[in-house]
Amino acid sequence: MKEKSSRGSHPSAEGWHFPDPLFSNGNHELDFSTLFILLLLAALGSFWLHSLRILEIARDAAKKACIRTDVQFLDDTVASTSMAMTRDHSGRRIFRRSYRFEFSETGDSRIEGQVLMLGDSVESVTMDAYRIMP
Repeated sequence: MKEKSSRGSHPSAEGWHFPDPLFSNGNHELDFSTLFILLLLAALGSFWLHSLRILEIARDAAKKACIRTDVQFLDDTVASTSMAMTRDHSGRRIFRRSYRFEFSETGDSRIEGQVLMLGDSVESVTMDAYRIMP
């Protein structure tokens, strides 16, 4: 019976050695490019999760505005329309995001609204003019 190799973190089969793809030199040390890629992926994942949280805050703000004005919030969603870097009231650089949503006063029409987010707080919610039906 062949002995399994103890090198690498992957089990071997029939004495074959399968090198660990994360470790390029076999010494179980990360090289700089692999470390950079892992950190970049972690940063992108963090940004994506944070953006999802901001999207939910914008959706809730649009839904509350529709409830306050007694109109129907359509599709239960908002769509991102723009994102830009700006400065907040204390001078820090922060993302300003714009989201579009649709609402209806009667259920027959689709009217647009907009939510502006400054960082993770709602800057404004605006709704296009609509006709109030008696």
